[in-house]
Amino acid sequence: MQEVSVSGLRQVLSVYLDAFSSPKWDPIVKFTENSMREIVKTKIVVIEDCVDTWNQAISKTSQALYKKGYVKSAFEQHCIEREKIFPTGLNTEIPIAIPHTEAEFVNESSICFLRLLKPIPFRSMEDPSQFIEVQYVLNLAISDGKKQVSMLAKVIETFQNVKLLDELAKQNIDNFEIMLNQALSES
Repeated sequence: MQEVSVSGLRQVLSVYLDAFSSPKWDPIVKFTENSMREIVKTKIVVIEDCVDTWNQAISKTSQALYKKGYVKSAFEQHCIEREKIFPTGLNTEIPIAIPHTEAEFVNESSICFLRLLKPIPFRSMEDPSQFIEVQYVLNLAISDGKKQVSMLAKVIETFQNVKLLDELAKQNIDNFEIMLNQALSES
């Protein structure tokens, strides 16, 4: 497995900024005390399931967020449509996908983590012609579009931590959720 390089991360964030930011945003992502405070306030939903396609994975995560009232009913369809245009598969140490959509479909900032019982293919964020067999799907629902880049970068940073990933893989779903909350709240 190949780790996402710093230049690869910059490229991914650059693509993301081009697609979902206003021109006034600074393309350099810095984790300030305020942005970390916002990440800690984000609601976390953790589920584990077996699905066959990326569409089903996005549906599962979107429905879990919708049942909690964190997103609007249109969130799911907009995540699926966005994934078709801007794929989110990342070849991190343990491959992940980070589907998301615009803030207008979000009621409260949240993330649904789907731990897959078997990997499924998502198109690569870095090279959409390639597929990545992902083991986790992290559906981001961020209510303030300006904070999406900070959250995306923090999630990628967290999933580059090999020691954490090894520990998460050994945990039952309840302990997984606790450890994940701790990892995302650390600066």
